[in-house]
Amino acid sequence: SLLGAAFDNYENFVARSDVIFDLTFTKGTTSIAAKASLKPTAGVSTHEVDVTFTESGVYTLQVEAGGLVVFSGVNVVIKAGPVVQAKSTITGLEGVEAGAKATITIVPRDAAGNINLATPVVTFSPNTQSFGETVTVGTNAVTIDFTSPIFGDVTLNANFDGAIISSAMTVSPSAPPALTSVKMASLTTITVTFDMDTNNGNMGASQDCGLVLSAATLAKLGVGPLCGFTKPSELQVILGADATILPVGSTAPDTVIVKDGTILNAAGNSYAVTGGALLQAPDTTVVPSVVVKAPATVGICEDLTVDASGSFGSGGRNLAFSYSVEGLGSKIVTLSDALKALTSDQSIADIDKNAMNYGINYNFIVTATNFLGQTTSVKTPVYRGDTQVPTIFIAGKSAITTESSSKVTIPCRAEMPGDFVFDSALQTCVKNEGGDLFPVDFTWTGDKTKATFDATSLPASFASTMTTRDFTIPSNYLEAGKTYGFVCTGADAAAPDRKQSANVEITVEYSAYDVTIVGGSRDISASSVLTLEAAVFDPNDAPFPTRYAWDVASDVTYKKGAEFYSDAALTGGVLTLPANELPPGTHVFTVMASKEPLTSKRQAVSSSVTITVKEQEVLGVSIGANTDAKVLKPSKTLELFCDPENAAETVANGGSFTFAWSMTSSIGDADLASKANGVDGFSLVIPGGTLLPGVDYTFKCDATKITADSSVAGSAARTVSTETNPSSGKVLLVKLPNGKTFTDATIDLASGLGDIELIAKD
Repeated sequence: SLLGAAFDNYENFVARSDVIFDLTFTKGTTSIAAKASLKPTAGVSTHEVDVTFTESGVYTLQVEAGGLVVFSGVNVVIKAGPVVQAKSTITGLEGVEAGAKATITIVPRDAAGNINLATPVVTFSPNTQSFGETVTVGTNAVTIDFTSPIFGDVTLNANFDGAIISSAMTVSPSAPPALTSVKMASLTTITVTFDMDTNNGNMGASQDCGLVLSAATLAKLGVGPLCGFTKPSELQVILGADATILPVGSTAPDTVIVKDGTILNAAGNSYAVTGGALLQAPDTTVVPSVVVKAPATVGICEDLTVDASGSFGSGGRNLAFSYSVEGLGSKIVTLSDALKALTSDQSIADIDKNAMNYGINYNFIVTATNFLGQTTSVKTPVYRGDTQVPTIFIAGKSAITTESSSKVTIPCRAEMPGDFVFDSALQTCVKNEGGDLFPVDFTWTGDKTKATFDATSLPASFASTMTTRDFTIPSNYLEAGKTYGFVCTGADAAAPDRKQSANVEITVEYSAYDVTIVGGSRDISASSVLTLEAAVFDPNDAPFPTRYAWDVASDVTYKKGAEFYSDAALTGGVLTLPANELPPGTHVFTVMASKEPLTSKRQAVSSSVTITVKEQEVLGVSIGANTDAKVLKPSKTLELFCDPENAAETVANGGSFTFAWSMTSSIGDADLASKANGVDGFSLVIPGGTLLPGVDYTFKCDATKITADSSVAGSAARTVSTETNPSSGKVLLVKLPNGKTFTDATIDLASGLGDIELIAKD
């Protein structure tokens, strides 16, 4: 109800019933009209009007009387009562999909049905993730835009100043990822592509294909397949051994089927991928590579083997083989039929010696077919000779691993395949009861498919072995880190066309290296500066830096300081400790060196020395040598040098030194005097062949500095090991020069060798 009083222009009160006021309330497109008439009362009469508003909000009031506007532009605020759910309406609850934008519209009304456009606080439950909701208050309703991150039953709660409107809705999962491509990326790899990012099948770090692919598909992936998402929209399948799955283009292509309930969208709120797709062949056609091994010439009484087992191009699966032959002679039809009868899984064809005519050139044709249906054929010529050809083979292993610092001898052998001989009368091969080895000329050549071997720089004594059956390569001639191939060809000296070859492969590894600490073990004064320098003896001189790690074990309390981690210590191998750093006692210093290439023999190679720190003054002494190697060949002369500190200065000032050398060994031998050329000088020289093989020797130098005022003594020690010679073996004498007999031959045995068996053979 609204009350009003009327006045004329002179502000006189007008209480006439003929004065009617027309009231218009406007809000947007909504307009409400009312008339206010005089209501007589006992007191002052007023004009009154009753107006019913159906919407809350701000209305603009205009008042007219007698067609004239009395006043206008007055704002009238109409407030609705508290929102009541029973009077309010909610739309948009149907068809909500997880991951898709949705809109819910609420028309909030009070108990009288008036719209209350207050801004609500909106929440969803369960609220484990954000719904990203935005609330917009319009002229007649409140809209809520949101994206549900989950599917299932979801409840909306809209709080209008304490009055809550609540409604449940069912959110459906979003559409599942779709398979866009299932293709072989190679013969051993399948790529499964989806049209959107996925949840990676919840595989985590697992590579178990059974987590995401059906049992039917898994059974065709072979033994030990691996699966993993290379990116959220791409699953990579690496086939296992003996896989049988086939792509389109094969006789029976397979479908890659996804395991039900495993692969969803990235948010995990979609339906799961179901079904699968046909496996497509690789974009690039992959044909087999046929590798055939067969002798160019086969002897008249030798079986022939045509070996295609080295063929490849089927992703590790078996190739299907077929054989045919071209040639002449009375046996060609029978031979052809025998080859055609071989099964497709036979990669090696064994042909009997009597299945071919002699003196005939044959072409053996091997055809291989991979599982994609692609084929390749190779024609291999073989001459069936009318004589017998020597069999050439590498004695021992046909693949040798050695070190570049080692001398290599490769033995090639020839033997007469004389189990059968040709019977001219019977025109067939019969058992040979005799058969002699005929003279064979040997030649060695490098295999051009391997690392290049330069024979032009070989010393003459080694180069000459390339025309003997035992080819010898000097130490440090083959380059470390490479694989070389050599071919030994043996030909009948009387008929050079009767020849055969054998191959050997030599892999050269980097040699182990030695690490020593220059100067060896010694005594020092506590007041002396200690400098330890590691020396690396690398037979390969590999052009790579060395890394060092220093450690110390003491019989007194001592903790390593920053000097152990300095650049000089870690990269230069020089550890320097200042005076009075080490407390008196015994300290064992160990250095570990690692130098690339880091093979098992070239990591953490260590060396240790014992430094005895004394409180009184001690003469600093170190021992040098004519080699940095820890292990010495027994035939090599060993020279050691006793080096007192400040020796030149002492002598220049009139002082002198005395020296005394001693020795201990792992076999108890301490007799140095009989081995060295003097044991009381600055240097110690032990001629080659004096030290026993396989023994650890420790040499000690006791030095005394003598001056006019005093004398000071000190000592140092150094351990040298000798190589171990074989304890027994055989020496095969196959040829003696200049017609000498076996009794003319002599063999010098170094001390320490055991029994040697001598075998003479002409």
